[in-house]
Amino acid sequence: MSAADTLASINETSLDLLTSVQDGILEAYKNVADALPTDSLPNIPTLPVFEPTAIAQLVDEAFGFQAKVLEANKSFALGLIGATAPASKPAPAKTTKAAK
Repeated sequence: MSAADTLASINETSLDLLTSVQDGILEAYKNVADALPTDSLPNIPTLPVFEPTAIAQLVDEAFGFQAKVLEANKSFALGLIGATAPASKPAPAKTTKAAK
C-alpha cells in the first residue's frame, strides 16, 4: 500500500468517525430541544439577520470561502513542491575544439 493510499484510508476513517460523532450530537440536541416545554421559554426577540434561513446562508458563504482558501493553499503547496523539486536540466552540450 502506498503512502497516498494509507493517508486516504486514514482520512476516510477519520471522516467516518467525525460524522458519526456529529450525528450523535445533533440527535442528542434535537432530543433535548424536543423535550423542553416551549410555552415556558421566555420570548426573546430576534434580529432579522439571525433568522434560520439567514444563518444557513451565512454558514454556506463561510464554508464556500473556506473551500476556496483550501484550494488556494493546495495549489500553493503543490507549487512549492514543484519549485523545490530538483529541476531536470538538460545535459550541457559537448563542445569540440575545431581542428586546426
